[in-house]
Amino acid sequence: MVFLTIICSTACGNKAASEASIESRAGNNAQSQLPKASASPVASLPKIVAFGDSLTAGYNLPAQESYPALLQKRLEMDGYKYEVVNAGVSGDTSTGGLRRIDWALEGDVRIVILELGANDILRGQSIKAMKENLGRIIERAQARGAEVLLAGIYAPTNSGFDFKKRLSKLTVIWHESMKWRLSRSFSTALPALNHLT
Repeated sequence: MVFLTIICSTACGNKAASEASIESRAGNNAQSQLPKASASPVASLPKIVAFGDSLTAGYNLPAQESYPALLQKRLEMDGYKYEVVNAGVSGDTSTGGLRRIDWALEGDVRIVILELGANDILRGQSIKAMKENLGRIIERAQARGAEVLLAGIYAPTNSGFDFKKRLSKLTVIWHESMKWRLSRSFSTALPALNHLT
């Protein structure tokens, strides 16, 4: 069983220096990027917050092609009355997410789609620390009454067997001890919303 699936190689740059630069810019710009509605917002509508890194932000994509924007359109087509907020920051890590989660939870937030961790892995950061950060993000969201859908990640192929095993083991133990929904891959996270809406 693996954490939640993200193609880690697309989450940040190939070079460590570039990644560090991206993370620094992400930290400086986090507040200005948070939160923005993906499509015409209606203040009275409950919110779905897409909270993550470049995969959520839609890095190098037109704003209307980011997954939160597409989710907004799909929900409207299917008759669901939600405002989808794109709270993605390119280059962000679980540490950065923990620092900004309270901003993203302002208002009537019903659902949080949590997609973070790929940049932690690519930077060689501790799995344990990543787990703790994500756990605290989930707890804060749940304390506000929001349901959480965690979009998981696979470790990159060059991370080694032992690293993959440790990531998988921690994810399984953690998932069994907490009340949140786990999507085994980022690509299956959105269909899993059917169980939440």
